[in-house]
Amino acid sequence: TNALATCTGTMARLDAWERFGMLSAALCHDLEHPGVTSAFLSRMGASAHGYKNLIFRDALLEKHHALSALKLMCDRDVGILEGLSSAQYYQFRSSVSKMILATDMTRHFEYINHLKEFSARRDEDPAVEMDKQLAMELMVKCADASNAIKPAEVARRWTLRVTDEFFLQGDAERDMGMEVSPTCDRFSKSRVDLQIGFIDHLAAPLFTLLAAAFPPVRNEPGETQPPREGLDALVAQLRHNRASYDHCTDLDLEKARDWEDVGVDQ
Repeated sequence: TNALATCTGTMARLDAWERFGMLSAALCHDLEHPGVTSAFLSRMGASAHGYKNLIFRDALLEKHHALSALKLMCDRDVGILEGLSSAQYYQFRSSVSKMILATDMTRHFEYINHLKEFSARRDEDPAVEMDKQLAMELMVKCADASNAIKPAEVARRWTLRVTDEFFLQGDAERDMGMEVSPTCDRFSKSRVDLQIGFIDHLAAPLFTLLAAAFPPVRNEPGETQPPREGLDALVAQLRHNRASYDHCTDLDLEKARDWEDVGVDQ
């Protein structure tokens, strides 16, 4: 989140509390995550899975993460938010909640549309700035999906970890006689194919639009905007990672694993 916010120039636009709120949202966006999806918990009943406080009907996990984070920050023994006025507190709470809720993948195309709309506005007025709250939400959302823009070996380790989690959920669904979620069946889905699908349909369009919304700004005479690095290098890394999967098998992917395998029997 910090890297994206810096490269896009977002960090330079924020005051101290906005920066703290954004980084807090990033830190807490998966707080108390049970390792399964909201859809899984909704199907089986959250309380049956040991999460009695997961009381929401939609964005079940994201709302729980936000609630848990703010409950912790408001604890008198923690004291992180001491000194804020009531108005400042409610603004901080609203902002952090919105950033965490932005990681709900059911809202993915809502943010794709936000980026398209902003790019259209910027074509008309190159000096227009994105709303700060929307920019912060995008930084947290994009960081949540950023495994595909990391260096190849790191990206592959994250692919393994994410698909481990998916497949363990699929194993649980199968054991309980439930229909196995489409991305969670280790016997019919390839890890490589899942990552290719993620990049092609979700990550590549998102980061391509983000890079277009925040192009590099050089420190040149006559330039009115503060300099920023932009995201061209990260998009190039994403394309490199995607191309590498065309010649990769699941066995090749396993070579990046530097921890004990999580198999069917574990």
